[in-house]
Amino acid sequence: MNPNAVLSLVLPFFICATLIMVLRKHAGSIGLLDRPCQRKQHKGLVPLVGGIAIWTAFAISTLLMFFDWSTLAMVSIGLLVMALGVLDDVHELGTRKRFLVQILAGVAMVYLGQLQINQLGNAFGGGIVQFSGAFAILFTIFSTVGVINALNMIDGMDGLAGSIASISFLALAAVAYAGGDMVSAQILLTIVGSLAAFLLFNLRVAGHAARIFMGDAGSMFLGFLLAWFFVALSQGESPVLSAVSAGWIFGLPLLDISVVMVRRVMAGRSPFAAGRDHLHHLLLDRGLSVNSTLAIIVAAHAMFVVIGLIGNHNRALEPGLFWLFIGLVVAHLLLSNHYTSIGTDARRQAARPNPRVPEDCTHLSHAQPSHKSKRI
Repeated sequence: MNPNAVLSLVLPFFICATLIMVLRKHAGSIGLLDRPCQRKQHKGLVPLVGGIAIWTAFAISTLLMFFDWSTLAMVSIGLLVMALGVLDDVHELGTRKRFLVQILAGVAMVYLGQLQINQLGNAFGGGIVQFSGAFAILFTIFSTVGVINALNMIDGMDGLAGSIASISFLALAAVAYAGGDMVSAQILLTIVGSLAAFLLFNLRVAGHAARIFMGDAGSMFLGFLLAWFFVALSQGESPVLSAVSAGWIFGLPLLDISVVMVRRVMAGRSPFAAGRDHLHHLLLDRGLSVNSTLAIIVAAHAMFVVIGLIGNHNRALEPGLFWLFIGLVVAHLLLSNHYTSIGTDARRQAARPNPRVPEDCTHLSHAQPSHKSKRI
């Protein structure tokens, strides 16, 4: 392996691991502790410092090794998104405030990062789908906000968001490497190294629950970074990534947010309301363990990614893969009532308020973390 690639993995790994061990001791004093509520059914107070550590390790490593205007813009906009997540972790910001900052991040990506979506490949089978001007800018912002929220919404179980993001970033690194974009490949490995350190503290190992969470700070930043590279690698004169394959590499989060939002609208609810109706919640409520649920979802996401990589190698498959993904969304929506516990007595029982657990999900400040946290 290229020595620079090894450094891209090792340096952020050690920076992130060190920061986590330091920050988790002070999480209570800065108000970054997650407590159980009706929507968050873990045990004890868990430090929400993973996102800060991931961004910091990524920023230091990337700027040290690849300092230029593009990486400075990427890290700076990432800081904006991460800071939004920290505020949301501490104060439970409203939907409008979150969207406003996320839209601002999308605008900054277009104008500071000089990135925008101008084509979707041969998605429909009738030739390259192209657009420009204001529509291209608006579509780029909409897509960026969508990716940020999709990863944020799937972050509801130990190890899930970190594992899914790691697989997607590794796939993007492989695509960049195969296309000769060595800088992008090594930057992507940098975030993989940061995530590897985070997962040491977030995965359930030997029966122990997560010792830290990434919080909204982490999931929103990782979503933004995925959006950045989806656009950077799939656009331009000779893109190394098919736009359709980008959707498959995003895989499970894209499928989940599509089905959840449609289901909520059909039920007369806000598509942005919090709830326990994501795929991992449904599997857990059906009786699967956390590790079993994680294994199923990560395996499914890996299959999505492999299909995306195959499609990226053979661009003639773009129309078929696009309509196949649409078909999977429709099938998941139609069949979910049959393979999940929606509408069953067990599901309704799980949804009943527990008098021992507060309904309010506002986080506690100046409290001490528990070492017996349990995330589901």
